Amino acid sequence: MRRISFLLVALAGFGTAALTGLAVGKSNTTLIVQKNTKDTMKSNKLENVVATKGGLPLYMLTGDTKKHHECTKANGCFAVWKPYTVPKGTTPTKATGIKGKLSVLKRNGFSQVVLGKHPLYMYLGPPADTKGVSNGDGISSFGGTWHLIPDPPSGGSGTTTTMSTNTTTSTYTYPTYP
Repeated sequence: MRRISFLLVALAGFGTAALTGLAVGKSNTTLIVQKNTKDTMKSNKLENVVATKGGLPLYMLTGDTKKHHECTKANGCFAVWKPYTVPKGTTPTKATGIKGKLSVLKRNGFSQVVLGKHPLYMYLGPPADTKGVSNGDGISSFGGTWHLIPDPPSGGSGTTTTMSTNTTTSTYTYPTYP
């Protein structure tokens, strides 16, 4: 009888651990603050920006919102600006200090992460971003201007929507994509 009780307690413990693992697996920290990111479009100025868990800088496009898409697969935008996605059924989370509501936009068969009202993207280049290096800030293309998401966000409101008023002049010539 004592062995059966011990076995039941052990099985209950393993079951709880398995369920906890499943719950944790469904909620990954998808947004972090990447410290001292070099912004090559601003003469290698160091900034703290919102980034992927792996440290790649994330961008938003002015005029591109959850309800109005400027960046689409049809206009070739996805070939250069990859939507930042999470696996189906995953709830994205953010590191402490990142302001703005985090949500998911279901489009084109994937779940894109949205911060504030803006879908998030990664820059594929040329040259592509790397951990701690940003190459896409200030590029004007696909109906708007691409901006890094600073930490803390500017404007004092704590949401990325205030960033759409930022303007940056870039000497970068954006390549034509089919």
